[in-house]
Amino acid sequence: MNARTLLAAALILVSAGCQRDPDLSPEPWRDDPIPRWPTIALVNEIAIGDSTYGQVGNAFLLDTGADTLGITCKHVFLLFKDRHGLETIDPAPIRSWHMVDPARPDRRLETIRLLNADPQEPIGAFNTLKVRDWLLFEVAEVPTGIQPLRIRRTPVKKGEIVHTVGWPQERDRDDRPQVVELECFMQQGPYFYARTLTRGTRPGDTSGSPVIDAKGYLVGIVSGAEGNLGVIGSVEYLQRTLEKYGIAYAVPGN
Repeated sequence: MNARTLLAAALILVSAGCQRDPDLSPEPWRDDPIPRWPTIALVNEIAIGDSTYGQVGNAFLLDTGADTLGITCKHVFLLFKDRHGLETIDPAPIRSWHMVDPARPDRRLETIRLLNADPQEPIGAFNTLKVRDWLLFEVAEVPTGIQPLRIRRTPVKKGEIVHTVGWPQERDRDDRPQVVELECFMQQGPYFYARTLTRGTRPGDTSGSPVIDAKGYLVGIVSGAEGNLGVIGSVEYLQRTLEKYGIAYAVPGN
């Protein structure tokens, strides 16, 4: 075996090692019974023009290691496109944007700035938004009791079981969000399809909800549904966006 072949083999081994799942410990709350989980899922309250929308998708917090950011789905702009004529990801017409805990309305975060605003980025249609369905906000002081999530480095695998945590638009009680079990069906790079295992629920009913793995790490965001499958934006796009805008972040296991 010549030197070039040895070098190529070594690079393959290094690359394979970098892609292995990190040996992470579960987040401290993840092994608790679901009713004892901390508050993770929030909802958006948005004022634009003369209208105020009390629940436009779900939201959650991201722990970057250096800061806490507010996260929600970009396709909420489809509502502004239909009702207010917006054509791009431009927050200028928005008067206020809060992220609220429906079970504790006093837990209310004010967003300061949309970090990945881009007046040149067209809103488009859902089929194009699903590959870039993340909004990142700088937020004011975070109330006690809301749990930020940390990003997992490795992508979700086919057959892996994950969970969404979110508030459905139609619900009878406001005391806790809905936790839905999903199985990854197909990975498509910046998003993946998932089968819903929890009966009587649909991932599309909780757009913007975080998707967490068995150890409590963030692996995606609920974008919607296509047929019987949920569409989940993977953290691949989130990580690229953080890097694009120069936002430092730490990934457990790195």
